[in-house]
Amino acid sequence: KKIKFEANHTVLDLKKAYCEEHNNAKQPSKITFRWRNKELKPDTATLSSLQIRTRMLIVSMSARLRGGAQFVAKGSILNSNRDRKLNVSDPEIKSTNKACCIYLDKNGDRAEMPCGHAYSSNSMFDTLKAIITKNEYEYTPKCAVCSKVMDFELCAKVADLNDDEYEYFCVEFEKRSSPETKDCPTCGIPCERPDNLKLFRVNCTSCDGGDWCFMCGQNWKNGGFTVCGNKNCAVYEINQILMEAPMKKASNGVNIPELRACPKCLEFIEHDDACKHMTCIKCSHEFCFACLKPKLSNGWQCGSYDQQCNVAARQQF
Repeated sequence: KKIKFEANHTVLDLKKAYCEEHNNAKQPSKITFRWRNKELKPDTATLSSLQIRTRMLIVSMSARLRGGAQFVAKGSILNSNRDRKLNVSDPEIKSTNKACCIYLDKNGDRAEMPCGHAYSSNSMFDTLKAIITKNEYEYTPKCAVCSKVMDFELCAKVADLNDDEYEYFCVEFEKRSSPETKDCPTCGIPCERPDNLKLFRVNCTSCDGGDWCFMCGQNWKNGGFTVCGNKNCAVYEINQILMEAPMKKASNGVNIPELRACPKCLEFIEHDDACKHMTCIKCSHEFCFACLKPKLSNGWQCGSYDQQCNVAARQQF
């Protein structure tokens, strides 16, 4: 349900309104709101103080977890071929005679973005569309020429997005920028995936429902912290596939499994040849296919792409 808020409303006002919509089954103090990958806090902050001045505010709600060590695009939106028109009277849009940096032509009106490159309404829409269709994790508009980050609100104006299109991109970008969540099997609140989760046994801070599995969302049955005991949990199948994956000779002669699972999201990744450094297409996690060590802010822990490192054993979660 859409609720109207003003700039002077606080984060707590949003939380209370959400809880009231759900018959107060949830407590405002137990939930977290995020907007464009940023947690909205403190509760006393107003929307204006948080620099939120968008046409439509789309937030994601979740609860935090204790423990633990592809969206299908809406075709009618992304495949829209309606006529688009640049609103040259908008003071935030800078008209230009430069050629479009995408189509390399001067057909129709064009806007010069802060980076200096020009876009027509159609080419800006195609740029936003490309973010959605490229992979499952990117959500930041960037110039196709210089890669400078572009403000979404300005991009939406240049692309002449109607309300349905604007809402679609806001929702999709918000989902991608928010942490992965699973619904608590007891209270039903979406719970955030802890950073670098390797052990799947978790419990919800919003209720006293006991431990559950972040992989399958069911109550925890086993001892330990990795395999929950529910036979329909995906971890069982993942472990079996990884254990049965054939070995191959790497370029330097060492034996290595042909198949790995992304250490962060468990997406299967198959090594073909050449570079050992991988970027998961689902979650963007960067890791070494050989030793499984993640890339750090200061570079790779295992040396250059062609340097031999210790090969990790078959993965078992």
